[in-house]
Order: sequence, then structure tokens, then C-alpha cells
Amino acid sequence: MIYFDNASTTSVHPEVARVYGHLVSDLYGNPDSLHALGRRSGRLLEQARERIAASIGVQPQEILFTSGGSEANSLAVAGYALANRKRGRHIITTNVEHSSVAHAADWLESQGFDVQRLPVNADGSVTARQVREAMRPDTLLVSIMHVNNETGAVNPLREIADVVHAHPTAVFHADLVQSFGKEDIPWESLDLGSVSAHKLHGLKGSGFLYKRKNLKLQPLLFGGQQEQGMRGGTENAPADIVLAKTVRLALESQAKDRERITELNRMLQKELGALPGVKIQSPENA
Repeated sequence: MIYFDNASTTSVHPEVARVYGHLVSDLYGNPDSLHALGRRSGRLLEQARERIAASIGVQPQEILFTSGGSEANSLAVAGYALANRKRGRHIITTNVEHSSVAHAADWLESQGFDVQRLPVNADGSVTARQVREAMRPDTLLVSIMHVNNETGAVNPLREIADVVHAHPTAVFHADLVQSFGKEDIPWESLDLGSVSAHKLHGLKGSGFLYKRKNLKLQPLLFGGQQEQGMRGGTENAPADIVLAKTVRLALESQAKDRERITELNRMLQKELGALPGVKIQSPENA
């Protein structure tokens, strides 16, 4: 069998599976407990946070562990809008976002926010010019994915971020689920960014949200002080800890994988496009 569904989910890297098996068997202490096993779990959890932050050039307190991309997107979009509604009610997104962003935007609309959904161009992307023309004095949040999960179209994050940051009330969130480990990501241009482990040969139910320091969010899961009070509930320490290895492996192989996958992409577009009745939906630079 040839597996063509990696945009949906990937197989778990053998090294990730090996380490996770060890952690889930031996590291069962609650990271918030004061006994030795709990303290060790908490220490390794924070080390994982530090390693992920270092690998993408941000600060450890800017990494929030989540259950995956959907939760990270929901927390970024709804959490930011709810916490900062006094700054504005206008939200810009696109009409091709992942359902976790689209449905969060739908819900915010029902709460009185004004959501503007930009159409994509013929190649499936949006431009910085489109965003500039949509910006308003009361624009609070712009949420645009980096790489589309169906067409592979790539959006120009740096250019869009420059437009957004020219407006003092607005911040920029990017869904990075399909781009992390494949495309270079301009973290310095982002205020919020979502990543999912199971797109990177990691575990399902694991991911993180990058949240720029001092950015205020409204928690969507209530409980204790976990994840800076942003995500109540006992941490899934084994999954969060092994996420650091998942990230490292993905970034280490990014250049080699990109070269191989780019060649496969070209071959598939050429050969499939030659078949009668076949229309390629992805742009050439997908």
C-alpha cells in the first residue's frame, strides 16, 4: 500500500514511540505533585517546553501545551477575542480555514463579533493586499493559515504580519499545522501560532500554541493553574515531554524531506495532470 493521507495524520516515528512507551510506563507522577515522582515529571515537562522554545527561537513561557492543533486554534482565536474584546470587535480570516478556526469564528460571530472571511485567489492563497484592504480601526485579530490542508497553497505570512502590525489594535494568528516541519516559519512575525504533533510523526492528542509574551487570553478549559492558568487539568506529561523529540526530529529532517517531497509533488502533478479528466487543484508551489 502507498499511503497518501499524511496531511490528515502520519505514522508515529519509531524513536518517538520508543520514548513514549518508556515515559507512559515509568513517568506516571502528576507534574503538580510534590513527591519525587511528581517533581521529576514536572521537571522533564519544563525541560521539554524549554527545548521546543529553543528550537523555534522563542521563550519557554511562550509555549502552551495543548491536545493538538484544533485546541490551539480555538484558544488562539476565541481565547484572544474574548479576552480583548474592548480593543475591537472586527476579526479577519479566510473562507478556507480549518474547521477549528472557522467554527471558532462562527461562534464569536454569535457573540457579537464582526467576522470578515476573505476569499482566496485562483491559486488558493490570500495576499497581503487583500488583508490591508480589509483592515479597520477596530480590527482585533487576523487568523490566516500558513499552508492549506487540502490544496497545499502557501500564504505569505511575513507580508501579512507586516500589514497586521501596522494597526496597533490587531494581532496575527497563523495555523501552522500543515507547515511546521515543511516550511520555514517566521516566528518573529507571529503573535500566535498553532502546531500539532500527529502531522509530524508524533502522537495524536498532542500539540502546542505559541503565544507571544504578555498577550492576554481567556481560558476555554477551566481548572487549576496548569499552563499558566490557560488549560486546566492534569498535564499529559508523557505526550508533552515526547513532543520535544517530535519537534526536534521534524526540524532536523526538514531540508531533506522538503527536497524529496518537492520532487514527488512535481512528478505527481505532471503525471496525474496528463490523465484525461484530471484537474490539479494545487498550485505549482504547493
